[in-house]
Amino acid sequence: MLHQERDLFEEHRHALLRLAQRQKYVDRETNAQMKHINDVLSRRLIPLSSTSIEVGMMCTAPFIFLSPRTTTPNNNNNNR
Repeated sequence: MLHQERDLFEEHRHALLRLAQRQKYVDRETNAQMKHINDVLSRRLIPLSSTSIEVGMMCTAPFIFLSPRTTTPNNNNNNR
């Protein structure tokens, strides 16, 4: 009886360790994706033309940034 309970506890321990390892992997992947998202969002998009489009892949799903329809840069940062 004690051996069966000990084996059961061992199975639970191994299952919890596997779960913790998977969670660490998920956390690392989530952190890496969030860093990538923050990097993309912090970039300044400079329009190349009135219809320029930047296309990329993130998290295996496509995303598109549409640039403004103007070809002149925004000068709000230069007025300080």
